[in-house]
Amino acid sequence: MVAAGEDQPKLAGGRSPRLAGGWRSPKLAGGWCSPRLEQIMNRLRAASAALSSSDPRKKGDTVYKNLLVATDGSRQSDKAVAHSIVLARRLGARLTAFYAAPDYPEPMYSEGIIYEMMPRKDYAIAAGADAEKVLAKVAKRAATAKVDCTTRHALSHLPWEAILAAAKKNKCDAIVMGSHGRSSLAALLLGSETQKVLAHSRLPVIVVR
Repeated sequence: MVAAGEDQPKLAGGRSPRLAGGWRSPKLAGGWCSPRLEQIMNRLRAASAALSSSDPRKKGDTVYKNLLVATDGSRQSDKAVAHSIVLARRLGARLTAFYAAPDYPEPMYSEGIIYEMMPRKDYAIAAGADAEKVLAKVAKRAATAKVDCTTRHALSHLPWEAILAAAKKNKCDAIVMGSHGRSSLAALLLGSETQKVLAHSRLPVIVVR
């Protein structure tokens, strides 16, 4: 055996012992190994052990950490909610459920008279109650699946803008939504709000059909 730091063992002609394809393994060379090679081997072993023992779901090192799911209480958005909960659970991500209620309708004018469906304040209260009812169901389903879920809602005449704003405000890294919402006409094609989110979002958008 040759100690570390001593000269390599030599064959006739001054050649160093080799195996086919490269230097002889330290074990096969009678235990000889240069300090530099031993250091490299130790680092490779440590890196391999770290990779084999890593669990991204436990450490939170996932592609998506906070998913925003847009819902309006429709059957199609329920599918998106179910998908987002399963995805969040598998990734160890959080869920932000968002409801964009229609903004206060513009008053109608007829023969100089202004007609309002209800006072603006009452409308906001009613819309908020509707949103909380829908979001409470999402939160309950998420809790059953042991997924951390927060709920948010807003009034907006442009729901797609509200969805993008909510994703940015809540620092979400992906959006999940149904292919269409409550409108029966929109059900014939990809919903207009979904199209606009796809067109304007800088985040990944997962469309559930």
